[in-house]
Amino acid sequence: MFSRKPRDEGHHERGVSEVLAFILVFTIIIGSVAIVSVIGLQSMNSYQEGEQLRNAERGFDALSDNFNDIIRYDGIKDRSGELNLRDGSISTDYEGTELTITVDGTVEYDNSTGGLVYQSSRGSDTIAYEGGGIFRGDGEGSVALEYPMIRCTGDRAVITILQIEPDARTFASSETSRISISETNATRETYTNVDNVEIVVGDSEYENGWEMVLENRFEGGECTLDDGTVTIHIIEAEIDF
Repeated sequence: MFSRKPRDEGHHERGVSEVLAFILVFTIIIGSVAIVSVIGLQSMNSYQEGEQLRNAERGFDALSDNFNDIIRYDGIKDRSGELNLRDGSISTDYEGTELTITVDGTVEYDNSTGGLVYQSSRGSDTIAYEGGGIFRGDGEGSVALEYPMIRCTGDRAVITILQIEPDARTFASSETSRISISETNATRETYTNVDNVEIVVGDSEYENGWEMVLENRFEGGECTLDDGTVTIHIIEAEIDF
């Protein structure tokens, strides 16, 4: 004797299978859309943040080239420029990098650079104009984008530091902002018959960047001379925006 399933039972099982298949396919589609949306949103945010920082780098490059005229030329005391903040912020509420300069073992300069800092609106990355150079940091490390005017060559060393007065101001905008710099004081000292001049970096948010500068421009921070000449030029300035 052969037994046969009732016809309605077979229809019921097929109906349940079709419902389960539909639910499974629908879940896969919804899950795929959610994953793609999250990944796409993250990629878009990363791209926008990167573009914002690249634009800020270009803006700081143009700004520093203009501002550094007060370092290059004795007759220029003021300079101004524009920077598109693109929803980021700028601040002079910043101590900068502590630098100590010794000439044949005698401390001739020990102070902090101050600086102008740009903060992205989409991440922790910052770009700083300090000491006459441009540095970029992400909270874990940093690089020098433009070097300060520091050089050790043969029997001569030249150290030019822009020291910006800290000011508790922060400004955020989506528009282009006008920024100006004014020299408040300048000193220039020349030392002869020097055998050694050293630059030591103390507290700094851009320590890696300064190490890069010293490695490439100042024999790693200690310049050895043979009865050479050292010029230390310090320009104090204030920034307004």
